[in-house]
Amino acid sequence: MIAAYIGYRVLTGDLGANPITTITHLTGRAALILLLLTLATTPARAYLGVGAVSGARRPLGLYAFAFAVAHLLVFVAVDYGFDLDLIRADGLAGKPYILVGAAALAVMVPLALTSNKMSMRRLGRRWKRLHKLVYVSAVLAAVHYLWIGKVITPPATVAAFTVATLLGLRAMMAWRRRPRAAARAAAPNGRAA
Repeated sequence: MIAAYIGYRVLTGDLGANPITTITHLTGRAALILLLLTLATTPARAYLGVGAVSGARRPLGLYAFAFAVAHLLVFVAVDYGFDLDLIRADGLAGKPYILVGAAALAVMVPLALTSNKMSMRRLGRRWKRLHKLVYVSAVLAAVHYLWIGKVITPPATVAAFTVATLLGLRAMMAWRRRPRAAARAAAPNGRAA
């Protein structure tokens, strides 16, 4: 759906005065929205009882990664013409949001590479710990979005607030599980009475 929208805007020439910037922003926003939807699946199941969304988490995460890669490719290939020295100069000097965005994508790489059943089996419990990096990626992506503009925009503020809310909901879920986990650990056979 998002790809179709971007494709429609490209085909109709509805990209404004700076089409490269528009495509860069569209792919970046798509990646962030999909990442937020990925994070929202577990709270939706836990708080709203919408269990059907659990199966959407993996595809949403992979689509978020795909759009983040597209965002990077438009930026590196089209906007900067693969001039890595210029990108490095901008990222280290005047545009720190580039570093934050690159970090958000870098964190997503191992998540995308291990988003399969074979990796889940091979990594066991470590898989869940690894995939908690999605929270780090979401925070970095929100900061990247906040820092892009010269002023903080309402959409960037909404994205940051959404990340904070979703992380808060996850923290509350973890806090609720603590007494049950402690009771299971204290029980002689490993099960709560």
